[in-house]
Amino acid sequence: MKLPFTFSTLVFLPSFLGADVVISELSGASSDRLLKYSASGVPSLGPGVAWFKALFNDSSWALAPGPLGYGYADVATNLAPQLQGKAPSCYLRKSFPVSAAQAASLADIILTTEFDDGIVVSLNGAEVGRCHLGAPGMFLFSDQLAFNDNSTHGAPVSLNLGRASDLLVEGENVLAIQVANHDSATALFFSGSLGIDAGVSLITVVNDDFASANGASQSHLNLGGSVTNSTTGTPVVKGWLAQSPLIRSGSNWSNLEIDSLSDAGAGKEGDGAISYTLTSGDPLDFAVIPFPLVSMASHWRPGQITAADLSETRLSFRFKGDPNMAFDFLAESPDGSVAVGGFPLVAATSDETLGYWSFDESGAANGANITIATDTSGKKRDAIPSGNGPGTYSPDVPGVLIFDPLANTSRSNQFSMNASATNRRFAVPNSADLNTSFTVGMFIKINEEPTGYQTFLRRQSSGSSRWQIDFDHANSGAFGRIRTRLDTPDTDNVNFVLGPTGGASIPADQRIWIDTDSGNGQISGYNDPSDWSRDGDGLNDRPGWHHVALSIDEDTGTAKFYFDYELMLTRTLADRDGSGYVHPSSVIEFRKFGSQYGLLLDEVRYTGRTLGPAQFLRVIVNGAEIWSTYEVDLGEAKLGERTALLAHLNASNVTSFVPALKVREESYAPTGKTITVDSFRADYAEGGGQVATFSSLLMIAMPLVSLRLTCIPISS
Repeated sequence: MKLPFTFSTLVFLPSFLGADVVISELSGASSDRLLKYSASGVPSLGPGVAWFKALFNDSSWALAPGPLGYGYADVATNLAPQLQGKAPSCYLRKSFPVSAAQAASLADIILTTEFDDGIVVSLNGAEVGRCHLGAPGMFLFSDQLAFNDNSTHGAPVSLNLGRASDLLVEGENVLAIQVANHDSATALFFSGSLGIDAGVSLITVVNDDFASANGASQSHLNLGGSVTNSTTGTPVVKGWLAQSPLIRSGSNWSNLEIDSLSDAGAGKEGDGAISYTLTSGDPLDFAVIPFPLVSMASHWRPGQITAADLSETRLSFRFKGDPNMAFDFLAESPDGSVAVGGFPLVAATSDETLGYWSFDESGAANGANITIATDTSGKKRDAIPSGNGPGTYSPDVPGVLIFDPLANTSRSNQFSMNASATNRRFAVPNSADLNTSFTVGMFIKINEEPTGYQTFLRRQSSGSSRWQIDFDHANSGAFGRIRTRLDTPDTDNVNFVLGPTGGASIPADQRIWIDTDSGNGQISGYNDPSDWSRDGDGLNDRPGWHHVALSIDEDTGTAKFYFDYELMLTRTLADRDGSGYVHPSSVIEFRKFGSQYGLLLDEVRYTGRTLGPAQFLRVIVNGAEIWSTYEVDLGEAKLGERTALLAHLNASNVTSFVPALKVREESYAPTGKTITVDSFRADYAEGGGQVATFSSLLMIAMPLVSLRLTCIPISS
C-alpha cells in the first residue's frame, strides 16, 4: 500500500452518488477460529463465500446512511447501541459499476478516507490496503482490536490502492472494508470516497507478456573466469532473449551456469514467460542478469533528465521462484558503467522472518546426518549440531508443499528432521537481533512416549531466564498436552505455563499424545487413575503432524500459545519492577532434549513480531503456483547512485536504461534454482491530464453517503 498520496484531480466512480454501502458486524464462538484457506493461501472464515468476496450475498444486510460510527458529531448512523463496549469492528460492502474505459485505465485508484482507528480494504476479493491492523494478508477476526489508537477524522488520507486496470473489471465491482476500534469503549468512525486519479496519466513504454515465447534458450557458462555464451534454437526477433544484453559474471567463479529460457506455457496465465536457472555449488563472485534496454526517448529530454523523470518511470513484473531465491534490482546505463540500486529485494521472502530452518539442504538424503540446518530466511543464522549431535533426514513430512503467508510463497518440503536418538539437537547462534517481539512455530510429530517433561524448542540462558515448548508429563489430567513454559529474571514469572486448559477435560484433539490400553485415542480410555503414563503400549494412539507456536509481545508482556492454529491460552507476564520483558541471552535450540523416543520436527520459523494463525506456516495440498508482483519507480534508488546515473546519462545524451537482476548468494544451488518472470511493464507517469473537468467533478464526486448495516453483539 502506498500512502499518503496527494492528487489535484480525481475522477470519481459515479455509483458513489447517493448509493448504498453494505456493512455488517459479525462475531462468533470459538469454532469460528477454524479458518479455511484458498489454493493461494488466502484465509477466510466459516463455510460458503467469504464476506469480502464479490460473490458474497449481502441481500440480508440492512441499509444505513454514512458517515458511520459513534463519538463524533458528524456521524449519520450512530452505532453506539450496537458496538460501544460490545464489539470492536464492523464490515462494509459497496457495489458499483465500472465502464470499460475505467477498467482499462492505467491510472491509480484512490480511496480518500477518514477513520478511527484501523481499516482493511479489499477490492473484488483482493486485499489492496490496510492501516493499523497488521501486515498485509493477516486474517482479522471480528473481535480483533486495531493495533494503534489513531484517528484521521478531520484530516482525510488518500490511499493509493493500485492501478485501475489491475483491480477493476467492466461491470459490477465490490469494495469491502473492515473498520476496527482500538478500544470498543472509545470512538469509532468511517467515511470515504473512491476515485480514479486523473491528475496523473500512465503511459505504457514497454508491455511484454511473453506470448511469443518459443522455447529458445541461451546459456552463460563461467569456468574459472573463462566465459562462454551460447544459444539453442532461434530467439524470437525483437523478443526478450534477442534484445537482452549478455549476462555478466566475475572472474573468480570456478563453475557457474545461468540458463535463460524463452519458456512457452510457463506464464501466470498459461502463456509464455522468461525463466532463469542458476547453477553453482560455491558462490564466489558477482553475476548480473540484464533485461532488454528500455528507451525513454519519448519522455526524457537528452541531456536534461531530472530526478523527477526517474520518479515518474515505473517498472513492474510478476515472478515466482524456487524457495529462498533473492535478487538485487538494478537500473544500469546502457554501457553498463553506472548502476543504481537500493530498491526493494526481488524475493519471495519476508524481512520479518529472522530465521527459518526447513531441513531441505542440498544433498539431503533419507537417513543421512544433518550436518547443518541452513537458515533459509537469508539472515544467515545457520544452526549447528549440539547435544549428542545431529538428527537425520526423514521423508516423513507434514506436507510436500508449505505455504508461507508472510512471503506469499509456497516451498517444496522433502525432508523433516528425525530427532528420535538421545539428545539430538541444533543450536542457532545468539543474537541481539532476536530480542524483539516474536513468534516461533514449528511442525512436530511424536510417535513414541517422552520419558518426562521433554523440551522440543527453547531459548534458555538460565533456569530463571527462558522460554520453551515442551511436553506435559503430569501424572493425569493435563498429561499429553504440548505447552509452553516461561521464566523471567528477578522472580517476576516462575514456571509461567500456557497450553490447553481444563485438566482431565482437555479434549483429545488438543493433546499431542494419547496412549491408552485399548488404543481408542480417547481420554476416557485411561484406566490408571494415578498415572496415565503407565497405560498403553508406548505408541501414540493419535499419531500425526501438528503445528505449535508461541508469541510474545515484549511491549505489553502478552504471551500466546497456539496448537494446530487454535489459540489455547493468552496470559500477561508480570513486571513488578518495570524492567519490561528480558530476553534470554542464549542460543535457540530445537529437537531432542531427552532419551530415545520417536520424534520428528520440521519447518521451524522465528519471526520478529507477533503473528496470528493466518500468518503461520501451513500445509497446502495442491500445487497452485503463487506469483509475486514487483513494482518500483527509479526514484527509489539510493540518492548518491541516482545522482551518478543522471550525470552519466545527461553527459552522454542517453535516454535509455537497462533493468537488471544482481544475483544474491542464496539464489545458487548445485542442482540449480529457477526464477520465472512474466508481465514485464515500463510506464511513465505524466501529470496534468485533463481527464475530468471541474464541472464533471461537481456532478459525480460524492462521498460514501448511504450504507448497509447489521450489528450482532459478541456472544457470551
